[in-house]
Amino acid sequence: MAELQDAKQQYADQIAKVENEGKRYEQTIEESDVKGHEITAVTALIEEKARLAEEKGQMKKKCKEEKKRLDAELEKMKQKKSDLEQTEQT
Repeated sequence: MAELQDAKQQYADQIAKVENEGKRYEQTIEESDVKGHEITAVTALIEEKARLAEEKGQMKKKCKEEKKRLDAELEKMKQKKSDLEQTEQT
């Protein structure tokens, strides 16, 4: 029976400890200079930075693909010009 009482007391002590810790954290948050709207603003800025980085990566990829396409088109044009020049010479 004494063991059961000890277990109940330990359980009650743990609950009290957790509740006190929670109250302490809530008080720290209330006293903090950083408010919820500031946290929201910083979070939004971080998300925007990540979105812009992703967009930058996509744009680089598109530019590389476009450059490759234009280089291929340039080579075709050079080849056509060369073929025309040879045709004119003959």
